[in-house]
Amino acid sequence: EEEEEEEDQNEDVCSKCRQGGDLVCCDSCPKAYHLKCAGLTRVPRDEFVCQACSTPADGGRASRARRKDIDMDLCQDVLRFVEKLRSADRFLHAVNRRECPDYASIISNPMDLETLKDNLNFLTYSTTDAFLADFDLIVRNAHEYNGAFSDIGREATAMRTAVLKHFGKRLPAMPAIEVARPASPPKRRGRR
Repeated sequence: EEEEEEEDQNEDVCSKCRQGGDLVCCDSCPKAYHLKCAGLTRVPRDEFVCQACSTPADGGRASRARRKDIDMDLCQDVLRFVEKLRSADRFLHAVNRRECPDYASIISNPMDLETLKDNLNFLTYSTTDAFLADFDLIVRNAHEYNGAFSDIGREATAMRTAVLKHFGKRLPAMPAIEVARPASPPKRRGRR
């Protein structure tokens, strides 16, 4: 009985809304959260550390030292802005491998907006540049798989252009994405 108590020391209700249900448990404290209440879209693959634990009692100095080169507000603003763009609809979630069975053989490092958001929430990025590099990876993958001048490739370019235009000087310099005009029209391969 004592062993059972030791195994499950996390709370049985969400620490934010105080309701029960399916909860993700913090690996550093007894708190537990609904995915939505924790700002997550899916259960973390590895460990989950809640916001309270990632902002320690030292006033956040340890957390800020770990993330000193990332502007979390800017990254979150970019994500909120992009998620509202019509051109971003195809990039909100990972590519469905059933719809695009050859995707993994062509794209070695897949990225989508949901994964980008999860990586930001899990404090994966240590710099704003790293976050923006993964954002650009979405665009480059769309160009590589579909062709830069396909409908999907153009939607990816439009999404990036909208971010650059809207956020302008708030963003660090983002390198141009080289786009070679194809000699012949690109083959349609599917969703992304």
